[in-house]
Parts: sequence; structure tokens; C-alpha cells
Amino acid sequence: MRKGPAVQRPGFIVEVWSTLEGGMKSISRTLALVLALALSLFADDKKIAPDAGKSGTVIVQFKNDPDSALQARLSLSGARLKQYLGNLKAGLYEVPTGRPVLNAISSEAQVHYITSDRPVAASLDHAVSSIYADFKSSGYATGKGITVAVIDSGVNATADLTTGVSRVIYREDFTGGNNPNDQFGHGTHVASMLGGDGSLSEGNKFFRTFRGVAPEVRIVSLKVLDAKGMGTESAVVRAIDRAISLSRILNIRVINLSLGRPVLESYKTDPLCQAVERAWKAGIVVVVAAGNEGRNNLAKTKGYGMIMSPGNDPYVITVGAMKDMANNGSRTDDQIASYSSKGPSAADHVIKPDLVAPGNMIIADAVPGSLLWNTAPASAKVKRNVYEYTTSTAFTSDYIRLSGTSMSAALVSGAAALMLDRDDDLSPDTIKARLMKTAYKTFPRRSKTVVNGKTYWSYYDIFTVGAGYLDVQAALRNRDVVRRTQSAQSPVAAWNKKTKKAVMLVMSQNIIWGGDEEAWGTNIIWGGDEVSGENIIWGGDEVTAFNIIWGGDEEAVWGESGVAGNNIIWGSNIIWGGDDNSWGGESVRTTNIIWGGLVDEDVTTVGDPQ
Repeated sequence: MRKGPAVQRPGFIVEVWSTLEGGMKSISRTLALVLALALSLFADDKKIAPDAGKSGTVIVQFKNDPDSALQARLSLSGARLKQYLGNLKAGLYEVPTGRPVLNAISSEAQVHYITSDRPVAASLDHAVSSIYADFKSSGYATGKGITVAVIDSGVNATADLTTGVSRVIYREDFTGGNNPNDQFGHGTHVASMLGGDGSLSEGNKFFRTFRGVAPEVRIVSLKVLDAKGMGTESAVVRAIDRAISLSRILNIRVINLSLGRPVLESYKTDPLCQAVERAWKAGIVVVVAAGNEGRNNLAKTKGYGMIMSPGNDPYVITVGAMKDMANNGSRTDDQIASYSSKGPSAADHVIKPDLVAPGNMIIADAVPGSLLWNTAPASAKVKRNVYEYTTSTAFTSDYIRLSGTSMSAALVSGAAALMLDRDDDLSPDTIKARLMKTAYKTFPRRSKTVVNGKTYWSYYDIFTVGAGYLDVQAALRNRDVVRRTQSAQSPVAAWNKKTKKAVMLVMSQNIIWGGDEEAWGTNIIWGGDEVSGENIIWGGDEVTAFNIIWGGDEEAVWGESGVAGNNIIWGSNIIWGGDDNSWGGESVRTTNIIWGGLVDEDVTTVGDPQ
């Protein structure tokens, strides 16, 4: 029997930095050691997530808003309410570790699902390459009047985000630190990519301007990541709730989530996924980073199946990363970044990412004094003569190079703001569908990346590049509309047990893809005749990619013991920590962890972030 792939290794936690028994270890290795226990716990009560009970804080989702009688019973069972998460119909509770209290809570008929308050972190990869890509606005749409909520490490009002007055119009800290400033250095970089006006590099002194996609957009900063780049799931849920409540007042039309965590259950019970769905249904476009696990081969899947939550939700726009090979602004020679997470999603097999956008070695606003700034290698710093007419080789404190699907998500958020600037009546589904339909679909069959002597092959299939490469101009020209009764949810991939040679696109009711309407046919969205029918792989080396994804012997993602196995969430060993340790331990950060990561025999992440 083929071995099922292990749970996703969260590279967006920047290779993880927890204190584990015996010293620092790869989070993937830790997860692999303890997954069997988690599944056995999960089997005891389907209302309790496999990681619940390993920490003293849980998120309890309810079927309806809990009344006072239910709250009193939960309190008597030992659950102390810390925070009510109203839009999610959930509460954050402090409980004793172990199963007894969780079993009591789950016995309540109104309880839907219980999860730990899991850690989240920025979807950031390692900025150590010399590759650079410059992105400018479309010219005739600027995002003026549109507000984007950046749920991240905070956003500082840099000169690039100040057009006369600061365009960072609201800031709130959900980390408990009562400090809305960006102490990690990630959120400001993301915000300037999607909405910076280039003031810090514009004028006669400069020959290169680092301008964001939507240079007049307004920013709402909802801080959920602390000075170490770490946060909690409940903080993200609360921030999403705040964005929904402020949406009408501040015209918040887009949420950018350049963060996440591994998938541990179906999106139907995942608190993060349920929160983003509520925002989507409230009329807000939600853009999520796919994650940076494309090189992760611990499960022998060559990085397939490593999409991060909430990017696994079928509603949201999930974005992978491309790299500008020749640094010339042309997309014709661009290639997929080997670290970009590939689909399908764990548990539900949702086809992700939805599209890809540049994300490698992006120059955008820096936060001097932040953790990313203080620990950045020289290759991440930007010399003034890179963009300024000067003979000086001194580093600027205005900009920094970062890589990852975080950056790619920011560009798509900016594109959505431009589309709404042009037509503010567009629904999230129409924006998603237009971006996917108009995405550039010409790719090489495959590409090779060598990092520290290790070779990584990338195949340009539907699980790697989705519907294609972001094309802002084409998206702005498109006029197709998704009707209010329809949905642009990402389809699901289903294994054809009869032929055992293909995977089918499965559309739930009212999904537009592949329907009668010519505008949204699967061939048009994902490109090429080979998408039609059952064979959904397109581009790439079909024989090799087929073996990797669903056909090969020991390296198949699919199969009865793999992702398609009933009730199997990526293999047979998934939980957060060991007996005494979990994710939220004392941070043990070093420069190598942030920029290079840990090295093991399966995944090498030190070096060029290609």
C-alpha cells in the first residue's frame, strides 16, 4: 500500500521556531512523529479537532448563537469564556488540558466543532536571491476610494503610504500588546506592495520607482502578528470580524491575508475558513497566500497537497508565487517559484492555487528596527545605487527585499482594488472569476531550480499555477459577470476509481465553471483542451507529473492511503507538538531560521529562494 503524505510543513512560520524536547527540530518531523495519536483522538469525537486538548485555549464553534443556559453549562464543565467571536458564532475558551472538559463541551447539541487556538504566521519565504521584479500601477485605475484591510503584523504609515495625508486610516492591535506599529516588518512591506505610491523612490534623483499596484488605495491595518511574526487563530478571526463590521463605514472591499497555518480538517469546520467565508458572503474579496511549501517532500509528494489554511477554502482567491527570471519586466520568461505551495488542498481536495503572481525578491517598504530588518542578510538589503543616481553603495533604510506567496497575495489584492475602483458594484465572485479567466496561460512545460546543490522540478499543471499568471490589464478590460445566484468557488478534484488514470473536476451546485455559460468554461479558465473531460492536468510533462500527483508507485499523492482516502488528512500522523510541547513555545529565532530555515535530508531551504 502506498504511504499517505504527511501533514503540511508550515514554511510560512518561517521554518518554525518552537522550543522542542531535544532542541530545535523541523516542524514537519515533529508532526510526522505524532499524527497517529491525533487521528485516534479525532475518531473518538468528530466534533473535536486532532490538536485540541494540547493547549489550554480552544475555539468552540456553535450551530447557533449560544444562550445563557448553554454558557452556564460550559462554565460548570470547566470552560472559561475569554472572547466571544460573534460573526463566527464561536467563542474562545480557556479549558484544562486533556479530554474530559472537551468531551463535556462536545456533548452539547449546539456545539459544531472544537479546535485549538492555533498559531499563525506570515507566508514569507527566504529573501536571499538577487532576482528582482518591479511592479507599477495600471495607470488609469488607482484604487482611489477603495479600502483594503491588511490583516498582518501591522502597517506603519510610511511616505509611500501617505499621499498628502496618511492612507492608513485605521489601526488596531489584536495581539494583546496594545501597540499597532509593525514590529515584525512584514505587514508594511505587504501594504506598500499593494498600495504604495512610490514617494520614497520618485523624482529626478531616481531612475527606478517602487510603486504598488493600487497607489491611492486606503489601508486598514488589523495587527494579528506580534514582533516575532507569530499570532493566534482567534486573533485572525477577531480581525476578520472587525473588517466586516467596519466594511460599510470605511468601504472595506478587500481583505489581504498573507499568513496562515497548516490544514488540519475540512474547510467546513476550520475556524479560519469559516471566518473568511463570512467576509466573502458579506461582499468582501478575500485574498490569501498559498504558502511556501512547494519543496516539501517529506510526504514523497514533491510539494503537492501543501496549500495552507485558509487558502484551502473554495471561496477565497488563493495565490501562488512566480519569479522574474531575467529581471526585465517581461512575463514571457518568468517561472514558478519552487517554494510556492501546490494543491490539491488536504482533506477536501480543492483545486488550488487559483492563480499565481510575482513574489520573488520583491523590493518594497522596510521597517528599520523590526525583527525582519535586524536579522536580514545583506542580500535582502537594497543598495541606493539600485534605484538612485549615485555612486554610493550604501544600503537604504527605506526598502527591503522579501520573497514568498505573501508578496504574491498583496499584488492580487491590489488588482482587486483597481477593479473595484473601476466598478464598485462588482461582487467577490465576479472579481475572482475575471482574474482567473484573464490570467496569462502560456508557460513552459516544466522548469528546474537548483538550491544548494539540490534539484527541484516544477510542472505547470493546474495544482501548481491554477488558472494562470495575474494579468491586471486584461482583468480590468473584462466585462463578464457572475450572477448573484452563482458562485466562483474553486472546484474539487476527484479520483476516477474506474479508469485509475484521471482526476475529474467536481462542481457543486451553482458553481459557474464548466456550466452552460460559454464565458466560464473549464477550457477558458484553466486553458487548453486537456482540461476538458477528466484529464485536468495541462502544461508540464504529463507523464512525470501524472506519476507524482496521482499515478506513481510510492510517490503518488492520490490513492486509497493518500489524499483521497476516506477521513484521512494527509497520511497517518498529524498533531501539533509532542507530549509536553506544542507550537506556542518560547521563540528560538536565529538569522538562519528566518532567512534560511532548518535543513533536513528531505527539504533544503537554506539559500536561494527560487
